[in-house]
Amino acid sequence: MNGRRLLAGLTLAGGMAAAVPAVPGAAMAGDSAAAASPPTSHREAVIIGFNRSPRLALEPLRYADDDAIKLGAMLGLVYDQVATLVEPDDETARLYPGFVVVRPTRQAVAAALSAAARRIERAIEQGQEGELLFAYSGHGDVDREGRGLVYLADGALSQLDLAAALGAAAARYRVTLLIDACNAALLVGVRGSGSYRDRVPAERRSRELEQLNRAGLILSTSGRAEVHEWGLLLSGIFSYEVRSALLGAADLDDDRRITFAELDAFVAAANARIANPVARLAPTIRGPGGRDDAVVIDLNQARAPAFLRVAPEVVGHAFLQDAALVRHADFNKTAERGFWLMLVSSQPYAMVRGGEEHPLLVTGDSVAALGPARPTADIAGRGMLHDYLERNLFQTPFDRAFAERHWQRCDESAAPVALSAIEIARLVLAPYLLPYAVGCGLAALGGLGYGGGWIAYLGAVEAHWADETRALNTAANVLAIGGLATAAAGAVVVTGTSVVLGGELISWQLE
Repeated sequence: MNGRRLLAGLTLAGGMAAAVPAVPGAAMAGDSAAAASPPTSHREAVIIGFNRSPRLALEPLRYADDDAIKLGAMLGLVYDQVATLVEPDDETARLYPGFVVVRPTRQAVAAALSAAARRIERAIEQGQEGELLFAYSGHGDVDREGRGLVYLADGALSQLDLAAALGAAAARYRVTLLIDACNAALLVGVRGSGSYRDRVPAERRSRELEQLNRAGLILSTSGRAEVHEWGLLLSGIFSYEVRSALLGAADLDDDRRITFAELDAFVAAANARIANPVARLAPTIRGPGGRDDAVVIDLNQARAPAFLRVAPEVVGHAFLQDAALVRHADFNKTAERGFWLMLVSSQPYAMVRGGEEHPLLVTGDSVAALGPARPTADIAGRGMLHDYLERNLFQTPFDRAFAERHWQRCDESAAPVALSAIEIARLVLAPYLLPYAVGCGLAALGGLGYGGGWIAYLGAVEAHWADETRALNTAANVLAIGGLATAAAGAVVVTGTSVVLGGELISWQLE
């Protein structure tokens, strides 16, 4: 594997007490091909984590920064270069004291993407393939036109910004978008109109959206939806599930290559028991160009300290945590398969299963058990959400039978991302409320004036004196004509607003 020494893993069977010592230079499944020829792809990743948002209604997140740092550490073992843009909070800074802070500003994000693109283009000129992964964890939102956006340290990154930053990259090399945020799917697949239509020609809009949709998509939602963090994981739930899968737990055929289809089925299995729609994830996971057999990550190319062998005999729910009590990966497996689980560092780890933890330690060329099983300590605060997720998350075993059932359901229910009619009405109607109010007010005022004219006219008919009749007739004419003109103006405003609004609503459906 690129000249690195290969470490044999611990076979976790029965009581998980026996360790298999490392054999330097030994090859695991798939290593011979990787050793014979160097990788032909140049891989770049730009990862952003940002906890805050400018909106008072959005509470700061706690773990978006942690998610970005953990993903960066994992991808740094596989990718050629990883740029992680994070401004850690105090809690995260204490967990990762050596992390170099890079504020995720609009300029910094654009510069990181531009630099990655230049390096990929140079690699392509030298005959290599290119690959770019853009990942974001943080707050997602939606603007008036229904376009998705995510927040950065000095503003927002919109759908148009992302499309402009990527340009035609997806047509030249592999691009993957990994977004863990509320309304994540709208950053890529939204339908829009309004002022956006005025600024950007339809042909350009189509090209930009087409480029975004060429990319591989790993999105935490499939439309407008909220996603959640969980203190027990010190992570966003979706980000944690994705990392668990990519560390090797989603590998169905034991080749240490995780495809989009395997990732999709693994996340589905993790959430299969979550019935409450408030807590249940409905992600969008799709390979580039719709090729779900495309590989998200190839662990055969990893420069990892070690791999842990999770043998077929290990059955049920287990998870891996490190000496800092940070949880790295969960899985729930049947006896049909085994897989290799990548360890990100050489610090002590423990595999926790059935209320007991089995310590492991990566030392040089070996993975060793550190003594007998011992009871686990409860490190997370309790609560209703904690208890609900503890009972249901990762409670469905993941195997090929589950994956095939899931893929069949996806084929049957596949539908494009779209906003509901109520959401469209709410988003589009808001700017037209004032014109409607003004138009209706003018129409009502004109009606009152016209009614006053009739009252004056009737008074003139009953008047006994010529000068009184003349005054009332004058008032009747002024009120009637003015009332009709005012009512007509109100009707024009209401009608015009209705026509514009109707056209915009229709355009939403046609986009």
